Amino acid sequence: MSDNSLIEQDCASQQIARAIGLFMGAGRKYSVADVSLGTGIPSRTLSSYIASGEERRTPAADKLLVLIHFFGTEFASKVLGAVGMGAHDLVVKHERPGAVIATLCGASAIIAEMAADGVLDHRERAQLEPIASNVIATLQPFASRKTAE
Repeated sequence: MSDNSLIEQDCASQQIARAIGLFMGAGRKYSVADVSLGTGIPSRTLSSYIASGEERRTPAADKLLVLIHFFGTEFASKVLGAVGMGAHDLVVKHERPGAVIATLCGASAIIAEMAADGVLDHRERAQLEPIASNVIATLQPFASRKTAE
């Protein structure tokens, strides 16, 4: 967020419901039953997270963390995006330095090509988002000092 005001609780609840709805429900990556099986959260409870109106409930912090763990960093970033933040894995994925260098060089080449005219327009920025996220995800584990076992 650009200013120092806090997100309103209703807006936070809406953002969480919207994020859950992107990953779970009819026509989504996971059905309510799949998520229930994978998380141990009852189907009825999960359904309440994507319900509309008075029927909708917001997950408690413990349930939200379980959902973040189940859905992954893309989901966490959707939730945190409302406050200008994002999420990345903290476990080093690339054991070989060459894989890290290849990721960075490939991304650098794409960004250089996009910026050759000196401007990143709205279409290029949209294309840049997953590339930048991949670079951050590649480098972030080295800043966290946590490694895969």
